[in-house]
Amino acid sequence: MFKIVHTADLHIDPAYVYLTGEKQQQRKYDFSSAFYQIIDYCIKEKPDVLVVSGDFYDKNLPRNGPRKDIILKLKELTTCTNTRIFIITGNHDCAKSINDIISPVETLKALDRVTIFNN
Repeated sequence: MFKIVHTADLHIDPAYVYLTGEKQQQRKYDFSSAFYQIIDYCIKEKPDVLVVSGDFYDKNLPRNGPRKDIILKLKELTTCTNTRIFIITGNHDCAKSINDIISPVETLKALDRVTIFNN
């Protein structure tokens, strides 16, 4: 049997400027925690494919801390399983123009078994 786990709109590292202090930090934690739960589920269930469709990050330039945490968690998945990861960029995390920087999601291609679709 071929197993697929699908998720979308993770919006990692949201700004939430309308929230302050503890509420803002809690909301950011909620998004990261959801991602960690998905990866932990994949480590346990060992699907053939994990598909993340759209808006992996909440913005074009996520902070380095969350980016590092994402890379470490995806490395954990690819080290513990043979799961292939397919990520489709969304309007929040793609490069804004042809002259702009590459999408932050593009950097995840450096990991084993990660494929990015951005067009």
